[in-house]
Amino acid sequence: METAPNRTPVSPKRLAIILSASFVLLILCAGTLVVHTANSGGKIYPEISVLNVEIGGLTRSGAIEALTRQFGDSLDGKSITLKLMSRQVVVPVRSIDALADIPATVEAAYLTGRGGNPFQNTANYFRHKANPHEIPLNVSYNLSALFTLLDTIALPEEVEVEDSFFTVENGILTVDRGKSGLAVDRDAFKELFGSRLSSLNFTDMDVELSTVQPEPIDIDEMYAQITLPPLDAMYLPGDPEPTVLPGREQVITSKNSIAVILNEPKNRYEIPVNSVKPEKTREYLEERLFRDTLASTSTSFAGSSWERVSNVNLTVNRVNDTVLMPGETFSYDEAVGPRTPQNGYQLANVYINNKIEVDYGGGICQTSSTLYTATLYANMEIVERTSHSLPVAYLPGGQDATIAAGYIDFKFRNDTEFPVKILASTNGTRLTVSIMGTDDEKRTVKLYHDTYNYTTFKTVEEYDETVPVGTKRIKQSGAGGYTVSSVRKVFVDDKEVKSEVLPKSVYHPMDRIELINPGDKGKPFDSTTNQVVTDEDPTEPIDPAEPTTPVTSADPQPPQPPTEPDNPAEYEEIVLSIDDV
Repeated sequence: METAPNRTPVSPKRLAIILSASFVLLILCAGTLVVHTANSGGKIYPEISVLNVEIGGLTRSGAIEALTRQFGDSLDGKSITLKLMSRQVVVPVRSIDALADIPATVEAAYLTGRGGNPFQNTANYFRHKANPHEIPLNVSYNLSALFTLLDTIALPEEVEVEDSFFTVENGILTVDRGKSGLAVDRDAFKELFGSRLSSLNFTDMDVELSTVQPEPIDIDEMYAQITLPPLDAMYLPGDPEPTVLPGREQVITSKNSIAVILNEPKNRYEIPVNSVKPEKTREYLEERLFRDTLASTSTSFAGSSWERVSNVNLTVNRVNDTVLMPGETFSYDEAVGPRTPQNGYQLANVYINNKIEVDYGGGICQTSSTLYTATLYANMEIVERTSHSLPVAYLPGGQDATIAAGYIDFKFRNDTEFPVKILASTNGTRLTVSIMGTDDEKRTVKLYHDTYNYTTFKTVEEYDETVPVGTKRIKQSGAGGYTVSSVRKVFVDDKEVKSEVLPKSVYHPMDRIELINPGDKGKPFDSTTNQVVTDEDPTEPIDPAEPTTPVTSADPQPPQPPTEPDNPAEYEEIVLSIDDV
């Protein structure tokens, strides 16, 4: 016979607990279901409103529609008057691009209470249902435009704070605690103004000034700085001229002795201290800035066309007052800019393929050549320099410098420890370039030129029907070619301290071009029976001679023609009449 298992009866108390727990679980599940239904339906939790407009239980689109009806035009024509002491300014909301961003406001309302797990969201749901929740109206605006209007009343009343500082000069440690100022707290103002807009409160708004205290002196930090080793003063780039950053003296004293003095209730202290001065003080550098004329060179542009003179003056103005800091490189091509009519340049004679042609910018190389010669005598470092393809009339061979946009430039570097300045000017028919700087050693610079490799020019006939039969016209006088090797020597107290080989100068021969009538082709010309018509006035030949003495900056010499060609007079004719770049 089977025996039935023993069953322990459930006590009434335990049964009550089980039933209570089941009921709570059922309620939670039901609440979760309700919240889930609300979430899945995309509705805002209950009892949420915007400026007293209830949007709880609405979908996003429904809430946007409700708020648009209520606040869509709430900013139209509105303004807020800002008042500061006796000043005030009206801020039309349109002037700061204020806009009621209703979609953003609805999104903030929809996310309120969401974001947790299902049980947390359920708790938040019923919490909002029991406790109404207000969402601010989201209003965007142009903060920069608002601050511009604020500044019209704030800046006249604000007092700039005077920062605390300390200096050491001539054995005096000066400590200044600074002075407090008055200013509008822009961050606090922004929050308050934004709150006004969000609540559509357009009543007058008082703006307050707050006291701004200077940063207190940190004695430990100050002591660490004033006891550093001495530091030389230095030049800093400035406009228009460099400024001098003061050096640093080293203080020799104890921190406690300074701390005791600073405990006295004063705003400014001047404390005598033992100090070590730097080698180069501010006064040392200021006294030497552009003190000396390192070199000055002058050339003539007499006889030049007005277009060429215009180009010379243009480049003079563009290089004048140029300051080069120590180590800085000057580019003539960059300084004078593109040679175009839009940049102010005129048509004038230039050298192209060993011939005289016309192009924009003719004459600008007289400025670069005069500058090059000045930099040679100023003992500047020559970075890049190219001679003309043909000789020039205004400087000795070896002292000219040509440029061609993009691939030939004249550059020099300030390799001194002081700034230098270019001074360029014209007076009458003279162009003068000076290099100002500092020369404590009183250097003397001399240039030595050696001319060789002479070549003669060719005579070329061209036909021109405008030339009368039986006559000849000179279109271009010929010029012989030659090479110049140059050396720069620097002397201090009559002792040579530097000898430098400069870039070689190679000048090509230039053809003599004679124009005749086509009807005279092949006919011999007799100088005693045929008249020769030239475009230029004849010039007296100059006896050629190779330089035998150094040329100095104070005594520039005319171009030195070659001595070997059989007819140096023809060479001199072209050299003295060239209207060169």
